[in-house]
Amino acid sequence: MKCAHCGANLKLTDEYCPYCGRKNTQSSQHVKEKKYYEKDSTDTREKVHTVYRSSSELRVRGIAILILAVLVIVLLFATFYVDDRIYYRKQEWAVSHEDEVSTQIRQYLDEDRYEAFYGYCDAYNLTGWTAGPFLKYRPQMEAVRIGMFIDQRANEYLTADSVYGQNSAMESISGLLPEFYNRDSLCYQSREVMDPDEVNADLDRIYEHMEEKLMVYFGLTEEQARSLSSMSEEEILLLLEETRDE
Repeated sequence: MKCAHCGANLKLTDEYCPYCGRKNTQSSQHVKEKKYYEKDSTDTREKVHTVYRSSSELRVRGIAILILAVLVIVLLFATFYVDDRIYYRKQEWAVSHEDEVSTQIRQYLDEDRYEAFYGYCDAYNLTGWTAGPFLKYRPQMEAVRIGMFIDQRANEYLTADSVYGQNSAMESISGLLPEFYNRDSLCYQSREVMDPDEVNADLDRIYEHMEEKLMVYFGLTEEQARSLSSMSEEEILLLLEETRDE
């Protein structure tokens, strides 16, 4: 390239002629475009780096979340497996010590220590077991379990600070008592292995024990308490409401 003023040889990057000092107009446009493209290239590289960093952070977070999820699943599985093994080991121990466990169960029932009886059975995971040598005690377990719910609702009735609270508790008790007295339902799963005379004798005492408590809770007469076993849910609720309002 030559200088348009003196004809001297110039480089494209020369903004001014080194000989005459006049401005090189062709170089000015070139430098301007070069600066523009250099700036554009720099901006583009920065954008690429920013996107790359963001993508990397997202990948790292994604991997971390995935690893955490896997660890949680493994931990839950391990916990479930351990709990499951402990659950069955307790049952296995009870079976291997059947005579000892049966003797203790029988003692609790004979002494009318029903909550201790249920707690003992529950400690060896016998309360939800629908098989095994202790199935013959399931009717008593179920009756005591329902009886414990009735006790809880009765306590709610006694401590209620409103008629609404009392009504709610009485409705629950009225719904639980027919289930509590339903011998056929209680004995359904144990019918083939239980001793009917023993079971009925135990249930009679469990029922008598509950009726004595209901006489205290609701001021029922002995006759009224004994009649609960033959009453419907609606009849029981009506009786409880009448005794409350007297």
